[in-house]
Formats: sequence, structure tokens, C-alpha cells
Amino acid sequence: MTTRPRALATLPSLAAIHPVEHVFWPEEASSVIRFPWQNPKTAVRLALFYGAAEFLRSGFFVGLFPLFGLEYLKLPLSTLGLLTSLHYGSEALTKVGAVWLSNRLPFGLGFLASAALAFLTFWGFFLLPPYAFPLIAVAWGIATAPIWPRIAAYLMQTAKPEHQGRAVTYAWLIVAPLIGLGSFGVGFLSKHELAWGQRALAVGGVLLLLLALGVVRLRFPVAEVKRKGYAYRRFLILIIPAFLQNLAPHLLTTVLFPFLKQAEIGFLPLLVSVALGGGTFLVLLRPVARFADRRDPALVTGLSTLLAALAFGGLALGDPNRALYWTAVCIGAALALYIPGWNALIVRSLPQNERGEGWGAISTVSGAAIAVGPAVGAFAWDLLGPQGPFLLGLSLLVALLFYYLVFLRRIMAGLK
Repeated sequence: MTTRPRALATLPSLAAIHPVEHVFWPEEASSVIRFPWQNPKTAVRLALFYGAAEFLRSGFFVGLFPLFGLEYLKLPLSTLGLLTSLHYGSEALTKVGAVWLSNRLPFGLGFLASAALAFLTFWGFFLLPPYAFPLIAVAWGIATAPIWPRIAAYLMQTAKPEHQGRAVTYAWLIVAPLIGLGSFGVGFLSKHELAWGQRALAVGGVLLLLLALGVVRLRFPVAEVKRKGYAYRRFLILIIPAFLQNLAPHLLTTVLFPFLKQAEIGFLPLLVSVALGGGTFLVLLRPVARFADRRDPALVTGLSTLLAALAFGGLALGDPNRALYWTAVCIGAALALYIPGWNALIVRSLPQNERGEGWGAISTVSGAAIAVGPAVGAFAWDLLGPQGPFLLGLSLLVALLFYYLVFLRRIMAGLK
């Protein structure tokens, strides 16, 4: 039986890490790289902070917790999925209220409070008995709820003219690799030895606190333009896509590493597939972001759904080992289209003076899908086997693609 990871007595020394305020940043860099932010250094610090928060969360709930629960706690996968859904559900249901409450605090201080609560709840899963897990999962969800809406609002508010969509999208170039590192990096460490995954996440938690201290003095700029008579029906049509396009991938949250283990996909093939997907993502993201910001974000988002459906279909209906590489390319391309396309749609839909609360509201719908996804995916696994979550995801994406084909022109007309 795998021994339970013990609470770490010591952590690797972090004394050599430079404070965030002293990161070298050439003055001429913004003119060369053409950042979409008026203050690139602050934007990067916020993106790194959010990336660290997501590294800790994805590393735990995707990489470590399913294996820890199955191998040590001997819990069924559906129970682990329910706990994960409880975490994401608490984030979704409290998002608007958490953003409102955080906005009553100084901008940076709210981030420090979120980081501290996330750090404590992470350790709660190892130091407290299992009957406390639901409460801990809820507390961690509340801690995470206000972070991204407030950062997205800040990035849009401080973006260069006509760069609001890219201001959010480019931040994800920093956040996304950290999410992947948490999910896959910690997952592989945990697959080899659970204690290794715990140690990696413990270091990530300390870095999260340090990055929170680095943004604690930030202040949110006041909006200078206030729209009147804002028509909320312009983005109500995005409610269904917000739900379905987040539900499909999060069906895999709990089952991903059990699926990789059952399919006997080795480290090297998976590393190559991640490199293919990541390379495709990086090649496509910048031109797609420019197109989405300037012309047609709805078309970009619809194409991303088609690519995601192809990837789910390949894994659901074929041999995972044979489909691994081309589905990785499809997933990388789908993400490269989805992130800028969806961000540009939301940016065009939110009133400037209410972007924090507005982003929180639309994120609530997405968060509801993220919340139910792990539990639904785990039940699909229990009922239909390892291909169950992929078959269900394929069905959802086909339905979403049909929705885009029917309502695409209406979405485009509503955002003009």
C-alpha cells in the first residue's frame, strides 16, 4: 500500500529567488514585443500570481488528488469527482459575491487574502480527516473565486486602445503553462510517488504567497467612461456557450490520469504530444488574437469548438495511443482559437465601469460547468468505462457547434 505523504518538515530554500519588484525589465522591451498593456511589468506580475494559484489548484485536483484518493484513501472515483465538483461549484456560486466583497478591500490586499486561504486549505487535505474534505474544498473555492475576474478587469482597464481582448489573452500565455505544469507535471510526479507531488505543490504554495506580496500594493484605476442604457441581451446569447464549452473539457478533470494509466500511455509519447499541442498553440495564438480583436471573435470561437470535437472523437472512438499525436495538435489549435476568441467576445459585451462584476457574472456560468464537470465525467467513467467521458464530451461539443452554426450571425450582429 502506498504510504501517505507526510507534512513536509522543511521546504527547499527560496532565499535565492528575487522579489517580484526587482525583476529585470528592459525599458525598450514593450516597443519590441508590442505588449497590449500600458504597464507590462504589472500585468506580468498579476498573470504570474494567477498562474501560481492555478498551478496549486490544478496540480492538486487534477494531478495529485485522484491518485491519492484512489491509492491511499481507497475512495471511488465518483466520490473524488464529487469533492472536486464541490470545490469548483463553491467558486462558481460565490464568484459575484466574492468579487463584490474583494472590491471593498484594497485591490492588492484581496489577492493576499485569497492566496493565504488557498495555501491553508491545500494543507488541510493532508492534515485534517477526510470528513472535513467537503468544507475544505468549499473554502478553497471561495478563496479562488474573486481572483480572475478582478485581474481580467484590471487588464482590460489598463490595456492599450483596441487591445482589450489581447490584454486578457496574452496573460494566458503565462497562466496556461503553469496550469499545464500543475496538471501534468504534478500528475506524473504523483504517479511515480505521491510524496513527490505533494512536495512540488508545497513549493508552489510558498511561491503563491510571495507573488501575492508582490502585488499587495496595487490599486485599481477608476473607469473614466460610463455607458448608459447598456443592453444585457447582447451577451445573454453567450450563456449556453459559456456553459457547454467549459463542461466538455472538465469532464476529464478527475479521470485524466486514471485514463492515461489505463491506456498505458508512457511518459515519452505524452511529452511529445504535449510539445505538439503546445507548439501549435504558440504558433496560432498571436495571429488569431489579432483577428479576434479586430474582426470576428465569434467565428474564431466556433472553429475552436469544431477542433475540440475532433479531438474528443478521436479519443472516444479510436485507439488512444494511435490518436494521441493528432488529437494533441487539434487540442492545441482549439485552445489557440478559443482563448482569444472567447475573451474578445466577453470584452465587447461588458460595460467598462462594471467589468469586474460583469466578468464575475459570466464566469459564474462557466464556473457552474467547471463545477459539475468532474462529477459528471467520473460517473460517465463508472457507467460507460474509460471512453465514457470522451463520448459525453463529444456529444456536448457537437451540440455546441450546432448552436454556433444556428446563432453565429445573431451573435455577430448583437456585438456590433
